[in-house]
Amino acid sequence: MNQFTISLEELIFCFYSEGFFEQGMSLKQAYFPEIEDEQLGFLFEAACRSLLAKDAAEYRNHQYRLKDEYCPFIHVLNDADYTVKLSKFDEQGSERNVSCHVSKFGTYSHELLFDEQVHSIKKWNQVTDYLQKQLSF
Repeated sequence: MNQFTISLEELIFCFYSEGFFEQGMSLKQAYFPEIEDEQLGFLFEAACRSLLAKDAAEYRNHQYRLKDEYCPFIHVLNDADYTVKLSKFDEQGSERNVSCHVSKFGTYSHELLFDEQVHSIKKWNQVTDYLQKQLSF
């Protein structure tokens, strides 16, 4: 699998699921500062069901967890050895960003879509993927 596209709510759930509580809480505070703990539970339930429908989560050890093959996509966002950010403005003045993360899991690109509500994370297979990304950017 080379791509994992998830909503902001699913990303927050994934961070919590993988034990990255600070990152999950940081996103929650940035995008949903008014949500109380009870509402956060509802948000997690909906995100979990969505990940189950995508076959990206499973019930393991009495918890809903991200499947192992999806974990590197979340881990690289949390703990990359190096990150390079590409940024440009289009004709309408909107900014487009792509972050490239390098870690022990490989090299990944991370792009925010639809007003930062959707995260597209792609694993690169070789250096030519990076060059193609630069050229298309």
